[in-house]
Amino acid sequence: EDFGPDGKSVMVYEERYMTEPDLVCFEGTHGVVVLFAALGISVWVLGACLGIGLLCSRSIEQLGVWGTFTQRRFGYFIKGLEPGYWWWEFFVKRLDLLLTGLVAGSSLAPDDKAKVMLQVMLAGIFFAAQAICK
Repeated sequence: EDFGPDGKSVMVYEERYMTEPDLVCFEGTHGVVVLFAALGISVWVLGACLGIGLLCSRSIEQLGVWGTFTQRRFGYFIKGLEPGYWWWEFFVKRLDLLLTGLVAGSSLAPDDKAKVMLQVMLAGIFFAAQAICK
């Protein structure tokens, strides 16, 4: 039991695995594993988005948004978008998916009500961004 500066007991919140309660999450070797996993996933996801985005950008600069090669190769991402917002699907929507998955699949929020509130907040933020860029 921990005590605060005034001598009263303080509740300590620790995240533990249900199947292995002796392991405290994000501490010791588990923290190192989480760090490498997060780094690997970040490089993989961000690298793919940046790589495809750069290829699309180069194709748009050389051939234009409506060029045959650009439409054939990147049309899935840019169809239906204004020519100045071709990057929307690559970066903004992928960030939206990444943050939604992070909130849903992690212990970022301690209970389900907080997760729902965070999801609604994210939806509002990205809806507002879409309304501004429309």
